[in-house]
Amino acid sequence: MDSADGDDHAVEAFDELVGITEFANSSKSINGILKQRYSDFIVREISIKGEVSYLRDLSGKELEDKYFGKGSTNDDGAVLDSTEAKATSIINNIFEINADLKVGLDVEALTAFLVQCINSAEDCPPHYNAFPDLDKVTRTAVHKLLKGSLPDNLETVTVQVEGKSMIQMLAKHKNLQNAHKRKRAEWPSGLGNFLKFTLLKENIDTMSAVTVLNNALRCGSTGVTYSGTKDKRGVTAQKCTVYRRKPSDFTRINASNMTPTICCGDFEYVDEQAVLGDGGGNRFEIVLRALNTTVDAEIVDSCTAMQKSGFINYFGLQRFGKGGTKSHEFGKAILKADWEGCVDMLFTPRAGDRHNIARAKELYAEKDFTGALKTLPEAMFAEKCVLQKLVAKPTDFLGAYNSIQKNARLICAHAYQSYLWNKATSRRLKLHGANVIVGDLVLVSGSNGASGAVAEQNASESSSPVVSVVTVEDVASQRYTMEDVVLPLPGYESIYPENDIGTYYDELLAADGLTRRSYDDCHPAYREKGVYRRLVQYPKDFEWQVIAYDDPDAELATTEINQFRVARPSSKPADAETESKMETSAPASAEPVATASAGKYRALLVKFSLPPGTYATMLLRELTKSSTESGYQAQLSKESIVVSAPVVSVEV
Repeated sequence: MDSADGDDHAVEAFDELVGITEFANSSKSINGILKQRYSDFIVREISIKGEVSYLRDLSGKELEDKYFGKGSTNDDGAVLDSTEAKATSIINNIFEINADLKVGLDVEALTAFLVQCINSAEDCPPHYNAFPDLDKVTRTAVHKLLKGSLPDNLETVTVQVEGKSMIQMLAKHKNLQNAHKRKRAEWPSGLGNFLKFTLLKENIDTMSAVTVLNNALRCGSTGVTYSGTKDKRGVTAQKCTVYRRKPSDFTRINASNMTPTICCGDFEYVDEQAVLGDGGGNRFEIVLRALNTTVDAEIVDSCTAMQKSGFINYFGLQRFGKGGTKSHEFGKAILKADWEGCVDMLFTPRAGDRHNIARAKELYAEKDFTGALKTLPEAMFAEKCVLQKLVAKPTDFLGAYNSIQKNARLICAHAYQSYLWNKATSRRLKLHGANVIVGDLVLVSGSNGASGAVAEQNASESSSPVVSVVTVEDVASQRYTMEDVVLPLPGYESIYPENDIGTYYDELLAADGLTRRSYDDCHPAYREKGVYRRLVQYPKDFEWQVIAYDDPDAELATTEINQFRVARPSSKPADAETESKMETSAPASAEPVATASAGKYRALLVKFSLPPGTYATMLLRELTKSSTESGYQAQLSKESIVVSAPVVSVEV
């Protein structure tokens, strides 16, 4: 293994801070621009069955007609949302009673409530108040209209709210014990309870896209579920599910020309919902623009080296957070039960803090928790939760820190494990290279995690991975290869290498005031059994393609998103780029690509698949022999002849 020494192998301080220092091979660097266009970074989810996600059809009309009957479309083929149409009709009828009823009424909110009542939605509010201080005649007419329009869904009463007489609409299904039975009775027999679909998105992360969908579907935060999150800057496709919905519910979403772009399609009904962690990995298509070399042999050498030696399976920089105190520092404090330290780090001043944020941190340092809470912006939700706890109990730092959303806290605990793993991996490869040695750990064939990048943190007790310690006989017989070697992400059941790397774990922990026992003695909410991760990862189905092009901003990788972007869903696929001159495409095992004969600039398009838990950024780092930190990429962009778009860090 090769260290990051010299100009060609320079990395930023952040990489070194979290243990990312080595390379799997000594091929020359291929520097270029990452993520200049969204289509330069394409990610497609792979299912457990090995199916790669593509979006092919937005309609779902045939599926809906099959199970819910025909006649739900108009002459133009647009599927009607009959539920919302009914709610809108009711409100319009109310306005016919008295046009002044429009004044001060939140029509959108009332429409949403009526739709939820009609659909017996689980997240429907129990009631909705509207129409204050009506005269008796008008109030009676509104009561009669609402009850008559939705006799099975709605009750109405008159209530006093802050001194005003208002009509309160009550959702019947929220008070009926047999609501779920009624819901099941209305659903076609034998039809899966979940609508599964492909989510294709551009320039928006998964959680934000799902929020958009949940709002549009009016199904609340528990609506759409997914197997894994995909980052913002790029084009991604993945499978999602939602409980008992029809394809027509997505019509307006697909018809919208919103930015960022969100499209949903390829609908089918299934029995199980998508759950975080049940994906089979991802298929990547990544463009590296404005290459720093015009020598094809160097490109071929780097790509074939990737196929032969793979890349070091480091946890990428995004595992450790952006700016401020890094996530693994919180994880270290958690293990030490330094709860006040955890909270202090949340309020550590940062260069560039806005005035109100800087002032809030000053007030926190002065123990003026009330003042800090009043000063802190609403968007800093985690910090506000902490301060609210401290205002109530000024010395309860454990309770304050644990008020932060659980997953955010666990990410920090896992980040410290990742930090230890990265550091130990670099030491192992620096000292012993790509050779299996006595005392190494290998996963026993068939145990949990044996075929993946890492045994997941949430693996069940019965499926814990089994590791074996490499013996002298194993080395002599060449029983194992580097592809079999793993290192632990420490936990209370972890087995450590029986060589100098096991000792190095102890040294790392001791430097932070910890021991292996710390994982037994830590707070129960953060106790981890420990899992194992492969040192080296090999991309599957790795292909590359050299592209010569003249337009600095030419689209060099195409996706189906252009097909659905405008006049959806009937538009035709976008024409291929005419300015790009593509050379012979070949998988990594084929003959080298031919030398480019035309084109002012050169780019490298790589395609590969990775299992869950593996970072594409680390493959790119191996290929480019450079840091994936945003600061390095920004500097590379400034120095590049391509100046048509900003460049940000690659995160997957």
